[in-house]
Amino acid sequence: MTRAEPIDLPSEVRDFLDHLAFERNLAVNTRMAYERDLTHFCRHLKSRGGCRPIDARAEDLSAWLANLGRSGRAPRTQARMLVAVRGLYRYLVREGSLEVDPTERLDMPKLGRPLPKVVPHDAVMAMMKAARESARDQVVLALLYGAGLRVSELVKLTLESLYLDEGFVRVRGKGDKERVVPLGPPVVERVKIYLEVERPVALGGRLSERLLVGRGRD
Repeated sequence: MTRAEPIDLPSEVRDFLDHLAFERNLAVNTRMAYERDLTHFCRHLKSRGGCRPIDARAEDLSAWLANLGRSGRAPRTQARMLVAVRGLYRYLVREGSLEVDPTERLDMPKLGRPLPKVVPHDAVMAMMKAARESARDQVVLALLYGAGLRVSELVKLTLESLYLDEGFVRVRGKGDKERVVPLGPPVVERVKIYLEVERPVALGGRLSERLLVGRGRD
């Protein structure tokens, strides 16, 4: 297998990586993963005529995402790479370098894992019914089964670990290793509703760094 030819990343990509390192304080390994994914994207643009990300069109991004699917990459890998590119474009919009985010209409590859077979159908239906009545329960189910978080990761989530605008969450798993988990739009929406509506009521004026809180306790 031949090594891909190195390329010089455009200035807007370098600026975004510096933003992740110095303003968002992402771990070194996470920043390196972003750099690899964005390098792959820039190499794709170069193959389509050499345009920079800031000049790319929606069809350039659609072609890149389609190529990821044809390459045999797992859906979670595709989602992680899309998170990196989407984060770049949302950064460019916030900075005023672009007026429109060309990734807005791109669908996140389907993620998650199936419900365990040992869970009876009636129990699953009861869980979903309860979730419709509680934004907190919706968030729990969305993060466990929509994003694939482990229970141990979920209970440790803090507000600081959420990157909803960028579409991912930072979690610490076994060995205290950090990993970035992509969040699809439905999961992001459920988390935002919980943060805006139910969580403040549950806290009752108290402060907590944890995402999931109960009434009268952190």
